[in-house]
Amino acid sequence: MSANDPYEQHRAAFAAELRRVTPKVRTRRRRALALGGASVALACAVTAFVVLAPTTDSRLNVLGEAQAAITASPDSILHFAMTYESTYPLSDADRTTTKECPTQPPELWRATTDGPPRYRLRLPMNPCIVNENAGRIITGALEIAYADRTEKFYAENDGFMLVTTDLPAEADEQLPFIMPGGARMTSGDPKDPVGRIRELLAEGKLTDAGEIQGPRGRTLRRLVGHYTELRGDPKAPKPWPVDVDYRVDAETFAPVTLAVTSKMSVPKDPDRALGPTVHRRITDTARFSTYETIPLTKENEHLLTITPKPGTDVITARDRPATSAQKPSATERARAKKILDAQVNAGIRKRTDW
Repeated sequence: MSANDPYEQHRAAFAAELRRVTPKVRTRRRRALALGGASVALACAVTAFVVLAPTTDSRLNVLGEAQAAITASPDSILHFAMTYESTYPLSDADRTTTKECPTQPPELWRATTDGPPRYRLRLPMNPCIVNENAGRIITGALEIAYADRTEKFYAENDGFMLVTTDLPAEADEQLPFIMPGGARMTSGDPKDPVGRIRELLAEGKLTDAGEIQGPRGRTLRRLVGHYTELRGDPKAPKPWPVDVDYRVDAETFAPVTLAVTSKMSVPKDPDRALGPTVHRRITDTARFSTYETIPLTKENEHLLTITPKPGTDVITARDRPATSAQKPSATERARAKKILDAQVNAGIRKRTDW
């Protein structure tokens, strides 16, 4: 999908909204919470939920448990994996691409300590896309780690790691990809996809809607609410209501799904990017396969760093913006093509567009 098509513009606009600072709420620390289980593929992630009778738990306890489950202490590692989907209308080409190219959820580990960010991000292989960086071609999953203005870019499947040091101070603000279009729910911290939920809980704007039956017979707890966004002309913004449907595990209260719905302007015909627009209710949903808080100890420090395999070609350079645009050599293309052809023959790659 082109960065200029309406869907990508929607994702970018969605990511830019409501970056407000989340109130710091002190709650008791919970044990690490892992949801487990395979992630739901994007093409088949829609599941029917059956509403059950609410349990006898008090509203205060339920909301307090939900707040505690997503409030990390300053000496922790927040770890989560999640997929994203939207009802935003897609063109026929983008709909086909989305259906044919499902990927596993991206996964993030990030320190919650004050100061410059420290994180490690793992992006699984997309079966339809090949990435390039600094003249190298990535044919499999990649990992990115950042700390102390140094970025590590590791392509294990291709046997190399690019290390960029002496990045400018602005690099601390260039936070990692979390949920495409999902920063509406981060409330000022794009590294935390439930920041807005934390804020709504602190403000008492979510209501316990009782237990529901989720996928595979799993019992979930549903919290609902709404808030108002100000959109349009900054000098005379208009209020737009946003509905929230937040579902957590009924026992651990860890996030399972997070959906926000609001009316917005979308293309009347998705195949005509410059055509007329209409207002429709659009729902953006994050689905968590993992959400946990891990103590930041010496034993767990490795979760924030990348340790390449022996024999990895490590290329280190100081910050040079032009390097990232370097084109792959004929030798690099030949190397990558051999791997890509083998992936296609093995059925793990759909195509090799690059």
